[in-house]
Amino acid sequence: MATRLRRFPLSPLALVLLLAVAGLIALAMRLAEPDYGLPWLYAFRGQKSAPPEALVVGLDKAGVDWLAFSADRLETEAPGLAACLPASVRRELARASNVEDLPRGLLGCLFQALGALDPTTVVIDIHFYGTTDAVNDSLLEQGLRHLHRPILLEKVQAASLGGAAVRERPAARFRAVSQPGFFVVEWRDGDTFRYVASQPDFPGLRSFPSLAAEAEGVPLLLPGTAEPHFRLLNFYGPSGTVETVSFLDILTGHYTRSLAGRVVFVGASHPKGIARRDDFETAWSSSGGGDLAGVELAATGFLNLLHGEALYRLPGAGDWAAAMAVGLAMLALAVAITGFWGAVAALLVAAVYVVAAGAAFASDALWLPIAAVLYAFAPLSLLAAIGLGYRQTSAVLYRLLPRRIAVALVHDHSRTRSDALVTDATVMVVDLVSSTALAEGMSETEYNQKMTQFFNLLNRSVEAHGGMVLKYTGDGIMAVFEARRRSANHAEQALDSAVAIARALDSAAQTGPALHVRMGINSGRIAVGEIGADTRSSIDAMGDAVNVAARLEQMAKQDSDANRTVILVADATIRLTDQWLERSIPVGKRTIRGRQGEVWVFQLEWRPASPS
Repeated sequence: MATRLRRFPLSPLALVLLLAVAGLIALAMRLAEPDYGLPWLYAFRGQKSAPPEALVVGLDKAGVDWLAFSADRLETEAPGLAACLPASVRRELARASNVEDLPRGLLGCLFQALGALDPTTVVIDIHFYGTTDAVNDSLLEQGLRHLHRPILLEKVQAASLGGAAVRERPAARFRAVSQPGFFVVEWRDGDTFRYVASQPDFPGLRSFPSLAAEAEGVPLLLPGTAEPHFRLLNFYGPSGTVETVSFLDILTGHYTRSLAGRVVFVGASHPKGIARRDDFETAWSSSGGGDLAGVELAATGFLNLLHGEALYRLPGAGDWAAAMAVGLAMLALAVAITGFWGAVAALLVAAVYVVAAGAAFASDALWLPIAAVLYAFAPLSLLAAIGLGYRQTSAVLYRLLPRRIAVALVHDHSRTRSDALVTDATVMVVDLVSSTALAEGMSETEYNQKMTQFFNLLNRSVEAHGGMVLKYTGDGIMAVFEARRRSANHAEQALDSAVAIARALDSAAQTGPALHVRMGINSGRIAVGEIGADTRSSIDAMGDAVNVAARLEQMAKQDSDANRTVILVADATIRLTDQWLERSIPVGKRTIRGRQGEVWVFQLEWRPASPS
């Protein structure tokens, strides 16, 4: 990296404001992390196979439609199911149009068929709607008895809030053959990423994932410990990643694989098949769908607990601190280095952090915050690096060129290299007398300091009178004066500036070495533009008026001694001002070397400034 670290270009107040803004950004983006950071981490990790210990038996709309259509001919289409269902339940089944219309007796037959496949347990994520009758309830009870400690859903209203209430299961007879559980996903306007693991209002009620994991022999809690209020979900992929079969395949005997050692989750797997929505947006959702059904969320939570794959975040304010640390490192590099390399350095830090966060997510299920880094600190760092780089480049350009020309070069994008500014102006060429002898009598440092003071004096005087120093010529300058205001007279501005320079040098001689200059001044049409090669150029003024001013400065050296400042002015300048005509001495017509015709030359009279 060719660019060196510069002095940190921010004031203490700006630094405090930057820290405050960074803190607020990190805090705000922490709340948006599930929607803007988590999808990137899943994309980095990719989809992975779900462990085999869970099976989702989906109550889908296609199965409901088939059963309703075939209810009166089940003896030929599904003899086993026909033998399980009495005629009254079949008539009820013929009227079913969605999952919630399925009679409880049919679910009893489903549980009998599942029991024959010997699952570890069955988690039933179903709300029992409709009226209770003896036939359906008896079939449902028989089906539950075929299962090993099945887990039935307790309907919990506003589960994550105080003052909630529990709706009883449809018949007291079911309590003896099942255990209660609940599964509540935190409601939020965005992607789902966690579920309620415990509820202070119902301390004895356990979540589906916890009960299922314990059924598989996983001890979740040590004596005296309590479950957290929420657990994070670690999704394996989009909808259907956890193995899912239709409940119709179980009922009709098409699915015959043993379920030994597996937990079965039964619930609506087709969101459009139920009146009450039970699908949730996740980081794997897309505009084309892919939302996960609640029953698959419960199965995912169970597999996370079983294999120790549940996501976890840094404790306390760790997320905020991590985002702040990375963001401030990016901003510090952007501000300290600036420009292209500052932006590259900041983005490199972001890239390294995001890759590290992705690796930690994939290998250890550690969810590090990246939303603030990607969506806030990266753009801020780019803006800071580019903005400060632009400011520093502009500052350098303003030191090298007159501000007006520098601004035109930076902001006028329509300008080409061959374009030149053509204007009426007065040109002043100034050169220091006996600079070689001055350098001989000083050290290099002293001479540099003296020349810096000299050039500062010239520049202040020129700019104070409306001119601009176009270039430095070794031990002198070329200045240009334009009438940018209607009331201004560029000739008078140049002559006033010349006298001010002479008087300032005379005053400076009171406390240091005497410095004298020779000046040549002329007015006319000039062109200001770039000169040089295609790969490197400089700004210069061109035209006959410029050449005459330069020759007058050389002529002043030849016609005078080194003990005073001499100002020679061409008649083209004198004619533009009345006040200086009487204060100038005609030198006569002079021939300008290399130029045809003669020029009337005047010497400007000036007096030292009166002592104050």
